Formats: sequence, C-alpha cells, structure tokens
Amino acid sequence: MKKQNKYIQLIIILSASALLGFSVIQFYWLRKSFQEKKSNLENTIGLCTNDISHEILEYVLNKKQPSLEKWRNSIIDPSFELFSPKEYELFIKDSLNLLLEECENQSIKFKKQRLKSVFQRFFPFDFSLHIEEQISNNKIAEIVKNNLIKHDLNFPYHYSLSNTKGNILFRNFENNDNNEVNNELSFSTNLTLDHEYSFTLFIKDETSFILDSLKYIFFISIFLLLIVIGTFLFTIKIIFNQKRNSEIKTDFINNMTHELKTPISTIGLASEALLDKDLLKNEKTKNKFINTIIDENKRLSSLVENVLQSAVSEKQNLELKLELFSIDQIIEKAIKNYQLQLKKTKINISTNLNALNKLVEVDKFHITNVIQNLIDNAIKYSDNSPVIKIETQDVIGGVIIRVIDNGIGIAKENHMRIFEKLFRVPTGNIHNVKGFGLGLSYVKSILDLHNGTIKVESNIGKGSTFIVFLKSSKIE
Repeated sequence: MKKQNKYIQLIIILSASALLGFSVIQFYWLRKSFQEKKSNLENTIGLCTNDISHEILEYVLNKKQPSLEKWRNSIIDPSFELFSPKEYELFIKDSLNLLLEECENQSIKFKKQRLKSVFQRFFPFDFSLHIEEQISNNKIAEIVKNNLIKHDLNFPYHYSLSNTKGNILFRNFENNDNNEVNNELSFSTNLTLDHEYSFTLFIKDETSFILDSLKYIFFISIFLLLIVIGTFLFTIKIIFNQKRNSEIKTDFINNMTHELKTPISTIGLASEALLDKDLLKNEKTKNKFINTIIDENKRLSSLVENVLQSAVSEKQNLELKLELFSIDQIIEKAIKNYQLQLKKTKINISTNLNALNKLVEVDKFHITNVIQNLIDNAIKYSDNSPVIKIETQDVIGGVIIRVIDNGIGIAKENHMRIFEKLFRVPTGNIHNVKGFGLGLSYVKSILDLHNGTIKVESNIGKGSTFIVFLKSSKIE
C-alpha cells in the first residue's frame, strides 16, 4: 500500500509539474503575442500619424503656392531637367549664382546634388507659414478619419495641431478634456523641417483595442487551459476514488474474513465437542453446544442475508410489491424479530408512534428490512447496554420515522459516506464492530426506490438519530 501511495504521489507531482509548465508557456506566449501586437500597433499608428501630417502639409502647400508645384515635383521626378536653361533664368537668385560660380568646375552631377540641398533648405521656409489660414478643422478631421480607416485603426482618438509656441490651432476636444487627453498615448510628428508646426494623435484605450483583436486567441487558449486543468483534477479525483475504493474493499475482505471465520470456528468446535460421548451424557452441556451451533448458524445466515440484500438493492430493474400497510405494523413486526434477543441481552427498545397518518404504500418485506437494519446498526454501535427509541411523526406529504440510539455516535465528516456501499466508520485494523458496511447502503437504495429519504443527526459520544421519510398513501 505504501509503495502504491508513492506511485500515486509521483504521478500527481509529475502531472502537476507538466500542467504548471504548460500554463507558464501558455502565459508567456500570450504575453509575447500581446507585446508584439502592441509594438505593431504603435508602428502602424506612427505611420498613420506621418501620413496624416504629410497629407495636411500637401494640402496646405498646394493651396498656398500652386505655382511651385512643378518645382516640388522636380525633386522627386528624375525626368525633370533641373538645369533647363529656360527655367534656370526664372528661379535662380543671386545667392544661387554665387554658388554656381563656386561650383562651375565641378561635375554636373555634383551641381545637381548641391542645388537640391539648397532648395531643400529654402523650400520649407517658403511654405510653412500661416497653416491655420489655409486649412479648416473639418478638413483635418476628414484627413485623420480617412487615414485611420486606411490603416484599419478603429478606436476612440483625439488630435491636435499646434505651433512652436505651444498654441493649439486645431483639435477635436474641449479645454476641459485636457486632463483626459494627457493620460492618453500620444504620437507626434512635425509638419515642417523647421518644427514650426506639429501634429499629435492621442489614442484612447490602446490596451482594450489590442485585447479585442486578440480575444479569440485568448478565449481559445484559456478554454484549452481550463480543459487541461479540469481533466487533471478529474483524473486526480478518479485516482483517489480508486484508492479509496481499494481501501474499502480491503477493509471489507478483512471484516468478512473476521465475521465469517468466527461463527464457522465456533460451529466447528461445538460440533467436535458433540462427538465426545462423555460430554453427551450431560444433557445441560449438550444443549449448550447445540444452542451455540444454532445461534452461530443464525449469525451466518444474517451475514449472508446482508450481502444478498445489497446485491438485490443494486438491481435497476428491481420490482417492488407495493401495498398499503400501517407503518406502525411494520415497525412492530421489525421489533418482534428481536424478541428472543431482547430476552437474552440488555437491549431496550421503546416506541412512541404518534403519527396519525399511518398508511403508506410500500413493499412490506424491504421496508421491514430497512427498520431492522437501523435497529441492527444501533445495537452494533453501542458500547454499553443499547437503548433504542423509535418514533413516528406526521409531516406534510408523508410520515417521518426516527430511530434514536445511545451509541458511540458518528463524526460529521462521515454523515454522508455511511450510506456508501462497503463504507464503515474507520476503526483501523481492529474489527470490534460487526458487519460488512452493506446495511445502510441497502437502506438508502430501498428508500430511493420508494421516493423516500434518509439522513442522520449524530455527534461523537452522543448517539445517533436516523430520520426516514416515507410518502403517505393518498387513500385513507
């Protein structure tokens, strides 16, 4: 048994370790997915912010100085001849002439690069002024909305366009929302090279957006994790149930060996004694051995009957022979079976049958066995002279039968388990209590078939009260 327990503990430890490792890996994977999604989202928002800024600037430049559109495109379009003689005379200023004089000995390619550099320095200076006069807030809102849709970004947002002095020129929030905006994630970009204007996009509930995009992955991962945990716990429960059942069966075999061996040995010894011719001459001694054989035979029959009753109660197709009987008559018949035992021992059984609604529709044979099993139980679990009291009481819909004893009592943690098959209140390897742990299991099964109930009220050292409920007959 100890070796088996070690194997069970090893299995539990290994399984728990594997489950913990799986959970850690799952958590790490989900966390990494969240971080990657967050990083990708921030990159996308950054690109979106740049696109918005470029579109705003392009709109302003096109509106402010459309005549220079051709010049602006020439920087991008390599097919445009920057040094076309006709256009050279139009846009080259004195400063550029000085520059050309300094660079006339250089190659054409170098001249192009230098002129582009100069042009890029002067280009933002010419077109970065008075943006607030060239565009409306509605147009900015339209540009922002279109770019968010283009980048597949759907979440609450705010934006602002401000100058170098910190003055907000355009925004889609009120002054009293500043505190809320300050707590939001912001992405800023400059509209011009001289940083005269900057555009800022404020993102609200970034985490909620990421979680929403990952919700199916999260749900599936958590669902699978719960299945694994549930399977693990269910497996552990089965292992412990099997272990408990194994212990109960072992205890049953030990008790059965003890219970059956004692009367068999007694009968064997008494039978051998009766073979002694000298002993047979003493009539009193002979009768004593004969009575011993009879008593032990009854005890064996009772033990076998308990096993048979348990087997019968497990049959799902057990047919009850339901008839109308007075519950008082059934109780009195059950007590009558103990008359001989009452005369020989110090057992005291009293009744207080107060129920007026006495008729019940039951199988008389099995319900009588139920009462007898409860009386047997009260006798077995009494240290001193058993005092048993049987009461009946009317309740709504039926009648209650109470079997009260002054026995050793039952611990609260065993109140439900005593009705399990083969379960006996733990006493170690000391078999000082008769029975196989089948009686109360049989009682519960029979009452279930009658749509009745049974429960116990007991404390250690204070006796037990078994409460049986049976439905009353509709015929009075």
